[in-house]
Amino acid sequence: MQFGNIPDQRICDTDDDGFTVLNLNNFDAAVTGNQSGFQVLYFESLTNAENNIGALPNNYINITNPQTLYVSVTESATACADTSSFEITVVPAAVINPPSPIVICDDDGDGFFIINLEGLIPSLTSTPNTVDFSFFTSLNNANLEIDPITATTAFDAQTQTLYIRAEENLTTLRCPVIVPLNVIVNTLPIIPTIENYDVCVDSSTNPTFLMNTKDNEILNGQNGKEVFYYEDAGFTQLIDKNQPYIGNNFPQTIFVKVDNITDSNCFSTASFSINIIPFPVYNDTINVDVIGCDTNQIDGKIDIDFNTIINTLTQGITPAPMISFFTTLSNAENNTAALPLNYENTSNPQTLFIRIENSSNGCYLTDSFGINVLSTPNVRQVNNLTKCDTDYDGLGIFNIEDFEIEIFDVRQNFLIATYYDSLQNLENGFPEIPDVTAFQTTSNPQIIYIKVLNTATQCFTSAPLTLTSILPPAINPISEFVICDTDTNTFELSEINTVLTSVTQNISIHYFDSLMNAENNQNQITILNYQSSNTPLFVRIQNTLTNCFHIHNFNFIVNPLPIANQPPNLEDCDDDFDGELEFDISPQTLLILGTQSPSNFTVSYYENMADAEVGNNPLNLTFTVVNTKSIVAKIVNNTTQCENYTSFTIIVNPIPIVDIPKQVICLDNLPLVVSADTFNNGDTYLWSTGQTTSEIIINTIGAYSVTVTTAKGCVNSSNFEVIISEAATIEFTEVLNFTDPNSITVTIEDGIGDYRYQLDNGPLQTSNFFNNVTLGYHTITVVDLNGCRETTKEVLVINAQKFFTPNNDTYFDTWNIVGIETLPGSVIYIFDRYGKLLINLNHDSGGWNGTYRGNEMPATDYWFLAKIKTPTEEFEYKGHFTLKR
Repeated sequence: MQFGNIPDQRICDTDDDGFTVLNLNNFDAAVTGNQSGFQVLYFESLTNAENNIGALPNNYINITNPQTLYVSVTESATACADTSSFEITVVPAAVINPPSPIVICDDDGDGFFIINLEGLIPSLTSTPNTVDFSFFTSLNNANLEIDPITATTAFDAQTQTLYIRAEENLTTLRCPVIVPLNVIVNTLPIIPTIENYDVCVDSSTNPTFLMNTKDNEILNGQNGKEVFYYEDAGFTQLIDKNQPYIGNNFPQTIFVKVDNITDSNCFSTASFSINIIPFPVYNDTINVDVIGCDTNQIDGKIDIDFNTIINTLTQGITPAPMISFFTTLSNAENNTAALPLNYENTSNPQTLFIRIENSSNGCYLTDSFGINVLSTPNVRQVNNLTKCDTDYDGLGIFNIEDFEIEIFDVRQNFLIATYYDSLQNLENGFPEIPDVTAFQTTSNPQIIYIKVLNTATQCFTSAPLTLTSILPPAINPISEFVICDTDTNTFELSEINTVLTSVTQNISIHYFDSLMNAENNQNQITILNYQSSNTPLFVRIQNTLTNCFHIHNFNFIVNPLPIANQPPNLEDCDDDFDGELEFDISPQTLLILGTQSPSNFTVSYYENMADAEVGNNPLNLTFTVVNTKSIVAKIVNNTTQCENYTSFTIIVNPIPIVDIPKQVICLDNLPLVVSADTFNNGDTYLWSTGQTTSEIIINTIGAYSVTVTTAKGCVNSSNFEVIISEAATIEFTEVLNFTDPNSITVTIEDGIGDYRYQLDNGPLQTSNFFNNVTLGYHTITVVDLNGCRETTKEVLVINAQKFFTPNNDTYFDTWNIVGIETLPGSVIYIFDRYGKLLINLNHDSGGWNGTYRGNEMPATDYWFLAKIKTPTEEFEYKGHFTLKR
């Protein structure tokens, strides 16, 4: 295996030192002539290549320039190898001078400036004819040599880094070098109108000015710029802005110069004045501390009118300074969050701060004052003094001193309490209520006022007191409570509650047998076990919230109950089998009253006890009952309205059901048994024959009757006739086969019955002839209308099908002559329309499935010839039928 000479290789240098990293795999194609299936290894000497030792790595830095490399090429399939060599020369890239940054002072402040990139080339190389230049906005674009700047003579630049790509054009390699170019576009500083620098002083102070405090105002957010201050317009006498400056000849002009940090030639200038201003004058020797009594609620807070303090501080001063108030010194100095002139302190004690400002020049001073709120007497607010009323008039005598312990939670020194019957009298201090131990109210409720004075601080508290006479629960007075006697001689007394009062909430009602027990609330009675018709009782009705109560006495009266005698049940026989019968229950009334006078008692009737107890839906004395009905009778004493109850039942007894229709003696089904059995025990039977059994045997035609009597005496009879008849005898049936239409004629022997004819499950008919009979087996039935046995016979109608549908749905899947299976020896021949015999069928073949030699025949008409053999004759029958698919 041998290869041709390997061409020498030239590689671009990256740093102009003649050495670079070589990717040796890039030379494989040149070594093998672009052939595949070879392994290529590189060596620094021929000996190493021949002995296959010291193979070079893929990323290799040349050691001389130029340098000869040796290669070993091995065929992968045969392992045959050969050696060769070639020379590598590292070609230097273009050499250019590093570009200096382009620094520009933008005079329109937009941060952009037009620059000529082509004008840089003479400063980059002295041999411009040997180097080609291009410019890019990113290093990646420069490396890939894509999207170069096209407007190189008028590029709209901002502060950014551009990249210059320089390629030597003396070789075909065009080895490049890429260098950055920094472009700095400085904006011309913009100086706003500078406020004058005023310092507030008093006559004893030498003012100083710290210039750097003006930097932020002058720069106004501009970055990359620096401020300098000068005493002269020529900007030669620089002021150290970080040190206090003592001015002279006020007001004095200060000159300002603002430079760009990267370009001191890009600057702007301005000026402002410094001046000294006197502090405002106020009455600073007057104490304006606020001391006041706590009012309304004891919370350590009072309302303060700052206008009073303003008047004190500015009295006699013209022009008066501006006064404002603050909660903190910081807020006062910064003039933020000033307080309203009507102010309530937030703590006790509290210090507030004052800002005293010269309205003409803004100079200000700060001061402070204190707020101290003195405690008023600690009075527990008792807004309602209550007392139970005894006579329902709502007025009472109050000992107000009894409630003083509720007003003063702790006895305090220096406290004096006085009472007034109106707020106006309290404010005036007179007249006081003279006797607080026995104050008679004149209205309910009535408001009086208490004033508690601390004689040490002269602070006082006042509060309204509402005097309320609490009425006991309202009661409906009764002299007696009447009940009707009970079976147990007991009564639940709580049932009286609703008579005494309609109030149900926050009250208690208890009953007692004596006034003492009621007053002491002891030995309460819940269920009264009365022993006589008149019992005195005492009721205590009490408000459970206020405990105010009233005691009322009354008599408990017990009236006897009327006597409700038990009447017998009412019974009668039904008249028409519907179970309904009209009853008059008025005779029951005298039975229920017994010896009691009808003029003193009233009896009424109801369907149930619920209606009877409330008197709803009383019954009329005459009404209709269905089968049975329970009746509740109510007897009422017309004077006492006491009532009692009894009950009885109304019963409609059924009459026996006996309805024997006309009977038939069937000669083919003897004997005739006639039954009148009701299947009710106790019923008795009497036939017109004199027999008394529930059923009899009759052998003779004629008129008969039977009478049935129930155990309750209800009677019913039935008359009936007995005739004679017999079942029909079918002699023969004539069937017309292979006709269109098919028909059947039925012939019977003469009989004494009344006969009708039926085909299958069709209607009965008087004619013995049936036309348009379908193919197949049929049942003929002859019915005797007199009721004797039916006679049936099965017949067969034989004929050919008119069509069939061989689609395996179990309906008409084959064609045949229906009934031919009953005619042994019969044969059918089937032909197509051209007379070709397709199949012949025996009588028991089951029919034709529509195929010929396993193939389905098309849907069309087909013809047949049937040779029919019956027990009596032989004949041929022809026709056609349709195959449908």
